[in-house]
Amino acid sequence: GLSQGWSSTRIGKTFHIIDTVMTWLDAQSYCREHHTDLISGVKQLEDFKTQGQNDANRIFWIGLFRDCWSWSDGSSFSFRSWDKDEPKKTCAMTTSNGKWSSADCDERKPFFCYNGEFIRSLSNGTVHLHLFND
Repeated sequence: GLSQGWSSTRIGKTFHIIDTVMTWLDAQSYCREHHTDLISGVKQLEDFKTQGQNDANRIFWIGLFRDCWSWSDGSSFSFRSWDKDEPKKTCAMTTSNGKWSSADCDERKPFFCYNGEFIRSLSNGTVHLHLFND
């Protein structure tokens, strides 16, 4: 398979590292088809790091993109952890020093997905995902 996953009962989520490189949009589509979404939100990134994974400081797509910068799953974007001279492009990734960087969305990189419990509600044809976080 493409992914290696692990779970943490403390946070009730499973994170998956997908080592197959894809564009940001393909990575988002893959995560949404096979898991929940690209890893999104400061809390999820911190939870991933605190699991003691050596992969936390590798380059991976994360679920942050700029139209205006927004998390892929709608999580709040009140905290910024940009590396110096960033952001310059439109899709975000983690870097080897643990900071965030931006890159052209058409570049191909590995990425993180997560599985989380959620329910969908429909209103006016819009799908709303409600994630349950501990």
